[in-house]
Amino acid sequence: RAVEAIRYAAGRGPIVRFAPVDTTRTDLALLRTVYTAALEAGAERISVADTAGGTLPGAMRYLVSEIRKLTDAPIHVHCHDDFGLALANTLAAFEAGADILDATINGLGERAGNAALDELVVALQVLYEVPLGVKTERLAELSRWMAEVTGVPVPASKPLVGRLAFSHKLDAHVWGALQHPPAYETIPPELVGNRQYIPIGKYSGPVALKAKLEQLGILLPADGDQTDRILTRIAGEVERAAVAGRLAVSDETFERLAKSVSERG
Repeated sequence: RAVEAIRYAAGRGPIVRFAPVDTTRTDLALLRTVYTAALEAGAERISVADTAGGTLPGAMRYLVSEIRKLTDAPIHVHCHDDFGLALANTLAAFEAGADILDATINGLGERAGNAALDELVVALQVLYEVPLGVKTERLAELSRWMAEVTGVPVPASKPLVGRLAFSHKLDAHVWGALQHPPAYETIPPELVGNRQYIPIGKYSGPVALKAKLEQLGILLPADGDQTDRILTRIAGEVERAAVAGRLAVSDETFERLAKSVSERG
Protein backbone atom coordinates (compact mmCIF):
# COMPACT_ATOMS: atom_id res chain seq x y z
CA ARG A 1 0.00 0.00 0.00
CA ALA A 2 2.83 2.42 0.81
CA VAL A 3 4.51 1.82 -2.55
CA GLU A 4 1.23 2.22 -4.41
CA ALA A 5 0.42 5.50 -2.65
CA ILE A 6 3.93 6.90 -3.17
CA ARG A 7 3.93 6.02 -6.86
CA TYR A 8 0.59 7.78 -7.22
CA ALA A 9 1.77 10.94 -5.43
CA ALA A 10 5.29 11.13 -6.88
CA GLY A 11 5.61 13.67 -9.67
CA ARG A 12 2.18 15.22 -9.03
CA GLY A 13 3.48 18.35 -7.31
CA PRO A 14 3.92 17.84 -3.58
CA ILE A 15 7.07 16.65 -1.87
CA VAL A 16 6.44 13.03 -0.93
CA ARG A 17 7.40 12.07 2.61
CA PHE A 18 7.04 8.49 3.74
CA ALA A 19 6.05 8.61 7.41
CA PRO A 20 5.53 5.20 9.01
CA VAL A 21 4.07 5.17 12.52
CA ASP A 22 5.84 3.64 15.55
CA THR A 23 9.16 3.40 13.75
CA THR A 24 11.26 2.95 16.89
CA ARG A 25 9.43 -0.26 17.85
CA THR A 26 9.54 -1.79 14.36
CA ASP A 27 11.84 -4.67 13.49
CA LEU A 28 14.92 -3.10 11.90
CA ALA A 29 15.09 -5.59 9.02
CA LEU A 30 11.47 -4.89 8.12
CA LEU A 31 12.09 -1.17 8.44
CA ARG A 32 15.01 -1.34 6.02
CA THR A 33 12.87 -3.25 3.51
CA VAL A 34 9.96 -0.82 3.72
CA TYR A 35 12.13 2.31 3.57
CA THR A 36 14.03 0.96 0.56
CA ALA A 37 10.77 0.18 -1.25
CA ALA A 38 9.40 3.64 -0.42
CA LEU A 39 12.50 5.38 -1.72
CA GLU A 40 12.49 3.33 -4.92
CA ALA A 41 8.83 4.22 -5.42
CA GLY A 42 9.69 7.94 -5.33
CA ALA A 43 9.62 9.06 -1.69
CA GLU A 44 11.78 12.19 -1.32
CA ARG A 45 11.89 12.21 2.47
CA ILE A 46 11.50 9.53 5.10
CA SER A 47 10.37 9.83 8.69
CA VAL A 48 11.37 8.22 11.96
CA ALA A 49 8.63 8.45 14.57
CA ASP A 50 8.94 7.60 18.24
CA THR A 51 5.15 7.50 18.35
CA ALA A 52 4.82 6.10 21.86
CA GLY A 53 7.82 8.00 23.24
CA GLY A 54 9.40 4.81 24.48
CA THR A 55 12.90 4.73 23.02
CA LEU A 56 16.25 5.82 24.44
CA PRO A 57 18.70 8.38 22.95
CA GLY A 58 21.29 5.67 22.24
CA ALA A 59 18.73 3.58 20.42
CA MET A 60 17.51 6.59 18.44
CA ARG A 61 21.07 7.50 17.48
CA TYR A 62 21.71 3.94 16.29
CA LEU A 63 18.43 3.69 14.38
CA VAL A 64 18.90 6.96 12.50
CA SER A 65 22.52 6.13 11.68
CA GLU A 66 21.39 2.79 10.22
CA ILE A 67 18.70 4.49 8.14
CA ARG A 68 21.20 7.09 6.97
CA LYS A 69 23.21 4.25 5.42
CA LEU A 70 20.26 3.54 3.12
CA THR A 71 19.87 6.99 1.58
CA ASP A 72 21.00 10.59 1.27
CA ALA A 73 17.37 11.71 1.28
CA PRO A 74 16.33 13.99 4.16
CA ILE A 75 15.43 12.11 7.34
CA HIS A 76 12.56 13.61 9.34
CA VAL A 77 12.28 12.86 13.07
CA HIS A 78 9.19 13.08 15.28
CA CYS A 79 9.56 12.36 19.01
CA HIS A 80 7.02 12.15 21.83
CA ASP A 81 7.75 12.92 25.47
CA ASP A 82 6.17 10.05 27.40
CA PHE A 83 9.41 9.40 29.30
CA GLY A 84 10.56 13.02 29.18
CA LEU A 85 13.06 12.09 26.46
CA ALA A 86 11.62 13.83 23.40
CA LEU A 87 14.32 16.52 23.31
CA ALA A 88 17.14 14.06 24.08
CA ASN A 89 15.93 11.68 21.39
CA THR A 90 15.55 14.49 18.86
CA LEU A 91 19.09 15.70 19.52
CA ALA A 92 20.40 12.12 19.32
CA ALA A 93 18.73 11.80 15.92
CA PHE A 94 20.32 15.08 14.84
CA GLU A 95 23.74 13.81 15.89
CA ALA A 96 23.15 10.70 13.77
CA GLY A 97 22.32 12.69 10.66
CA ALA A 98 18.63 13.60 10.81
CA ASP A 99 17.84 16.70 8.75
CA ILE A 100 14.32 17.75 9.80
CA LEU A 101 13.36 17.86 13.48
CA ASP A 102 9.79 18.17 14.69
CA ALA A 103 8.95 20.39 17.66
CA THR A 104 5.86 22.12 19.00
CA ILE A 105 5.32 25.35 20.92
CA ASN A 106 5.32 24.53 24.65
CA GLY A 107 5.80 20.86 23.71
CA LEU A 108 2.07 20.44 23.12
CA GLY A 109 0.97 17.17 21.55
CA GLU A 110 -0.54 13.76 22.15
CA ARG A 111 -0.34 12.55 25.76
CA ALA A 112 2.81 14.10 27.32
CA GLY A 113 3.47 16.05 24.13
CA ASN A 114 6.41 16.44 21.76
CA ALA A 115 9.83 18.06 21.84
CA ALA A 116 9.44 21.71 22.88
CA LEU A 117 10.34 24.24 20.20
CA ASP A 118 12.15 26.67 22.50
CA GLU A 119 14.29 23.93 24.08
CA LEU A 120 15.21 22.42 20.73
CA VAL A 121 16.06 25.77 19.12
CA VAL A 122 18.22 26.95 22.01
CA ALA A 123 19.98 23.59 22.34
CA LEU A 124 20.85 23.60 18.64
CA GLN A 125 22.00 27.21 18.59
CA VAL A 126 23.86 27.29 21.91
CA LEU A 127 25.07 23.73 22.57
CA TYR A 128 25.58 22.60 18.97
CA GLU A 129 26.33 26.06 17.53
CA VAL A 130 23.92 25.54 14.62
CA PRO A 131 22.91 28.91 13.10
CA LEU A 132 19.13 28.68 12.71
CA GLY A 133 18.31 32.34 12.28
CA VAL A 134 15.55 32.11 14.90
CA LYS A 135 14.72 35.24 16.92
CA THR A 136 15.17 33.49 20.24
CA GLU A 137 14.32 36.63 22.21
CA ARG A 138 10.70 36.12 21.08
CA LEU A 139 10.42 32.55 22.42
CA ALA A 140 9.00 33.44 25.85
CA GLU A 141 6.46 35.74 24.22
CA LEU A 142 5.50 32.98 21.79
CA SER A 143 5.11 30.54 24.68
CA ARG A 144 2.81 32.90 26.57
CA TRP A 145 0.74 33.54 23.47
CA MET A 146 0.25 29.82 22.89
CA ALA A 147 -0.79 29.34 26.52
CA GLU A 148 -3.42 32.05 26.10
CA VAL A 149 -4.70 30.62 22.82
CA THR A 150 -4.91 27.01 24.01
CA GLY A 151 -5.79 27.56 27.65
CA VAL A 152 -2.95 25.19 28.58
CA PRO A 153 -0.72 26.98 31.12
CA VAL A 154 3.06 26.87 30.97
CA PRO A 155 4.55 25.25 34.10
CA ALA A 156 6.39 27.87 36.13
CA SER A 157 9.52 25.71 36.18
CA LYS A 158 9.49 24.87 32.47
CA PRO A 159 13.03 25.25 31.07
CA LEU A 160 13.88 28.53 29.35
CA VAL A 161 10.44 30.15 29.11
CA GLY A 162 8.86 29.26 32.47
CA ARG A 163 8.41 32.04 35.02
CA LEU A 164 10.90 30.36 37.38
CA ALA A 165 13.35 29.12 34.74
CA PHE A 166 15.93 31.69 35.84
CA SER A 167 14.96 31.93 39.50
CA HIS A 168 17.40 31.82 42.40
CA LYS A 169 16.41 31.10 46.01
CA LEU A 170 19.41 30.18 48.16
CA ASP A 171 21.45 33.16 49.26
CA ALA A 172 24.65 31.73 47.79
CA HIS A 173 22.92 31.26 44.45
CA VAL A 174 21.36 34.72 44.54
CA TRP A 175 24.72 36.30 45.34
CA GLY A 176 26.46 34.34 42.57
CA ALA A 177 23.75 35.09 40.01
CA LEU A 178 23.88 38.80 40.80
CA GLN A 179 27.68 39.05 40.86
CA HIS A 180 28.38 36.79 37.89
CA PRO A 181 25.22 35.42 36.20
CA PRO A 182 27.00 32.64 34.22
CA ALA A 183 27.82 31.00 37.56
CA TYR A 184 24.22 29.78 37.73
CA GLU A 185 22.76 30.70 34.34
CA THR A 186 24.07 28.84 31.29
CA ILE A 187 22.50 31.47 29.06
CA PRO A 188 21.27 34.98 29.86
CA PRO A 189 17.47 34.96 30.30
CA GLU A 190 17.20 37.80 27.78
CA LEU A 191 18.30 35.36 25.06
CA VAL A 192 14.84 33.78 25.19
CA GLY A 193 12.93 36.89 26.27
CA ASN A 194 12.76 35.81 29.92
CA ARG A 195 14.14 37.48 33.06
CA GLN A 196 16.01 36.66 36.23
CA TYR A 197 13.64 36.17 39.16
CA ILE A 198 14.18 35.97 42.92
CA PRO A 199 11.29 34.20 44.69
CA ILE A 200 10.94 35.07 48.36
CA GLY A 201 9.88 32.54 50.98
CA LYS A 202 10.54 30.95 54.36
CA TYR A 203 14.26 30.39 53.81
CA SER A 204 15.17 33.61 52.01
CA GLY A 205 18.32 35.19 53.40
CA PRO A 206 19.51 38.81 53.57
CA VAL A 207 21.12 38.77 50.10
CA ALA A 208 17.87 37.64 48.46
CA LEU A 209 15.80 40.07 50.52
CA LYS A 210 18.04 43.04 49.67
CA ALA A 211 18.08 42.13 45.99
CA LYS A 212 14.30 41.85 45.90
CA LEU A 213 13.90 45.17 47.66
CA GLU A 214 16.17 46.82 45.10
CA GLN A 215 14.19 45.26 42.23
CA LEU A 216 10.99 46.68 43.72
CA GLY A 217 12.57 50.10 44.27
CA ILE A 218 12.29 49.97 48.08
CA LEU A 219 15.21 51.85 49.63
CA LEU A 220 16.87 50.74 52.85
CA PRO A 221 18.46 53.12 55.38
CA ALA A 222 22.10 53.99 54.88
CA ASP A 223 22.82 52.98 58.48
CA GLY A 224 24.03 49.38 58.45
CA ASP A 225 22.68 48.40 61.87
CA GLN A 226 19.25 49.80 61.07
CA THR A 227 19.28 47.99 57.73
CA ASP A 228 20.11 44.70 59.45
CA ARG A 229 17.26 45.18 61.93
CA ILE A 230 14.79 45.93 59.14
CA LEU A 231 15.93 42.92 57.11
CA THR A 232 15.56 40.69 60.16
CA ARG A 233 12.00 41.92 60.75
CA ILE A 234 11.13 41.55 57.06
CA ALA A 235 12.48 38.01 57.11
CA GLY A 236 10.26 37.23 60.11
CA GLU A 237 7.16 38.65 58.42
CA VAL A 238 7.95 36.76 55.21
CA GLU A 239 8.48 33.49 57.09
CA ARG A 240 5.12 33.81 58.85
CA ALA A 241 3.33 34.59 55.59
CA ALA A 242 5.08 31.76 53.74
CA VAL A 243 4.32 29.20 56.46
CA ALA A 244 0.68 30.31 56.60
CA GLY A 245 0.29 30.09 52.84
CA ARG A 246 2.59 27.06 52.44
CA LEU A 247 4.13 28.79 49.42
CA ALA A 248 6.62 31.47 48.52
CA VAL A 249 5.05 34.89 48.95
CA SER A 250 4.01 36.84 45.89
CA ASP A 251 5.87 39.97 44.89
CA GLU A 252 2.81 42.00 45.88
CA THR A 253 2.69 40.45 49.35
CA PHE A 254 6.42 40.90 49.85
CA GLU A 255 6.25 44.53 48.80
CA ARG A 256 3.38 45.16 51.22
CA LEU A 257 5.19 43.48 54.12
CA ALA A 258 8.49 45.20 53.37
CA LYS A 259 6.94 48.67 53.15
CA SER A 260 5.06 48.12 56.38
CA VAL A 261 8.25 47.14 58.21
CA SER A 262 10.30 49.95 56.64
CA GLU A 263 7.78 52.57 57.57
CA ARG A 264 7.94 51.42 61.21
CA GLY A 265 11.73 51.83 61.04
